[in-house]
Amino acid sequence: MSTTPTKFPALTPQDSQGECIGLNRNFRLVGTALDAIEQTAANQLLLAYANADLTLTGTPTEIPGAGVIVPVPGVYLVNAVVMFVVQGAGDLGFGMVGQLAINGQRITGAVNQIINMAAAAQPQSGTCPQQWRVEVTNPNTRLSILAWKLGGAGTSSAAHQGTSISALYVGTLPGT
Repeated sequence: MSTTPTKFPALTPQDSQGECIGLNRNFRLVGTALDAIEQTAANQLLLAYANADLTLTGTPTEIPGAGVIVPVPGVYLVNAVVMFVVQGAGDLGFGMVGQLAINGQRITGAVNQIINMAAAAQPQSGTCPQQWRVEVTNPNTRLSILAWKLGGAGTSSAAHQGTSISALYVGTLPGT
């Protein structure tokens, strides 16, 4: 890593009007100067937002857009947030579940986030966060969020607004 500060490119009048052209880089503070950080597959934050609502059924289904591809093996901190929306009196009191999946397969024993809506009024919504420590052994592994409901006859959903997943590389696999 270089300790020589990287100079910012000259800004144009267009830049000062809200567009940052050519500044899509990461920097760290070295003394009083900014030093460019070379991005590698192992130091990027991966982030994806759901891009469509998922109407919940009793079958675990991937939330559209709520998935990232992890480029290199290692240990990752994975965070997910699911916005559940209860629609229809038939779903009141039933649990809504969100769970991490690796390459489409639910993680056995992973903590589920369940939101129970027992109140009489609807629609209701609730944001459920969860995080996991995940050991990824193969490159280009897909991490995604599955969602389903534990019963009911309503049209409850995992809303795309407020639903996301992120994965942050935190280190190499134990023993490597």
